[in-house]
Amino acid sequence: MSSRPSDPHAARRGFTLLECEVALIVLVLLVTGLGNLTAAHQRLLGAVDEWMAGEPTFFVARPGETAAVLGTPATMSVDPPPPPVGPPAGPLEVKVLSVEATLDPPTASAQVELTEG
Repeated sequence: MSSRPSDPHAARRGFTLLECEVALIVLVLLVTGLGNLTAAHQRLLGAVDEWMAGEPTFFVARPGETAAVLGTPATMSVDPPPPPVGPPAGPLEVKVLSVEATLDPPTASAQVELTEG
């Protein structure tokens, strides 16, 4: 008797080395793509965290006396303005004349009229 199997297809069970190498290359490409996607996601989350951490408080700075006479509008700043020299003589009445806001870039401006009342 010979040691060969009687069925010619019985000896070809399993995968060839070439098939295993192709499957391994496809797997490496998939893992590399997922790694790049994860890195991009982490960068995006870092940028969002940095953006959310800011949340500055905006202060409205009144123009100086000369600038107010010329009609210069008040400015918005993240730095607090210097404290006023003294409190106003009495209560102030604020009348908002117009408001303008934009989202890109995020700005807001308002024209108000202050009268001592």
